[in-house]
Amino acid sequence: MEVGHVDSNATLLVIGEQKDWDAYLKLCRNLRSGRMKRTNYVIETYECLEAGKLPQIDSEIVIIFLFFPHTHWNKYIECKGYDGLYGNAQFYEKFRRFWSKINLVLLSHYHDKTVYYLNHPLYIFTDRDKELTKLMLQGAGINVPESVYTRELEQILQMVDDGEQLYLKVRYGSMGKGITYMDKDYWKTNFGFVDGKIVNSESEFNWRFQDVAGNEEFVQQLLRKDIIIEKAVPAGLINGLRFDLRFYVFRGNINYIYCRVNEPESVTTNISQGGTGKDARFLQYIPPKVLQRARKIAVRSTKALALDLAGVDIMFSADWKKIYVVELNAFPGYPSSKGFNLSKRILEVIDAQEWEEK
Repeated sequence: MEVGHVDSNATLLVIGEQKDWDAYLKLCRNLRSGRMKRTNYVIETYECLEAGKLPQIDSEIVIIFLFFPHTHWNKYIECKGYDGLYGNAQFYEKFRRFWSKINLVLLSHYHDKTVYYLNHPLYIFTDRDKELTKLMLQGAGINVPESVYTRELEQILQMVDDGEQLYLKVRYGSMGKGITYMDKDYWKTNFGFVDGKIVNSESEFNWRFQDVAGNEEFVQQLLRKDIIIEKAVPAGLINGLRFDLRFYVFRGNINYIYCRVNEPESVTTNISQGGTGKDARFLQYIPPKVLQRARKIAVRSTKALALDLAGVDIMFSADWKKIYVVELNAFPGYPSSKGFNLSKRILEVIDAQEWEEK
């Protein structure tokens, strides 16, 4: 446990793990550098939380910032030799149970405090269900990729033959894993297909895409799994590259926009799947009014899922008339501080907030 103390009635409690170099460690480094002038802070781990060793906090207000529980995920959910295909319903159910437990532990320990969450534990896992997330966004009037609900192989093949471009994604996955793309004779997947069976990649990251064009048995098996099917967004290219924008939203404001690009024939712009980032100069190619609309949509999307912090991935139709939210992530990786110090900005917002006792 680490503590930073100032004369304040509010304390920021940060809970995460050392192996989370992409978010938790970046924020902790900024905390240690003295970013907080009006707010106390405590840095703690999930190991202590699950062992019932949460710190006693004297201040009346506790602001809880929860990061991704890598150890629990790797030990109990995406563990070595897990049952079934990656991104199946058990992934989501186990993750939901974990956060329900965390919620009860925190409620019990800080029952006499005014508690604020920067992403509530009962909402923080919702984005892991891609179909539910899409329904919630649609309910808020936000465009999402069109869903296809048939699971009949012949209908899927006919749609592709008629010119539709389809994505078959595991319903409860992330990081660009478990994706299959179908377009005429161009079928790609980052699952394996060995001895007539779909298999998971042995790697945690960088699942490589391979050609499965014409492999109807692969598609037939996939249609029986926990998947969603989407029509590809009819997006255009910029400088010959496919692209999307990730909007980092925190407490109702856009703090940073990260541009991701890949080759036009690529399946995804995901950085973990071969995409690359572009700096803010890339935004000059987006019509200003369209970009402003996208900023508002990103904020609305975060509110629709009752989140304070999220990475919202947005694509545009080729004519710029439609804006689509294609993914939303409650645990976004933070950009390099050389590009933009997101941790610093988040802490500044927390420190400037007038937190009130309830």
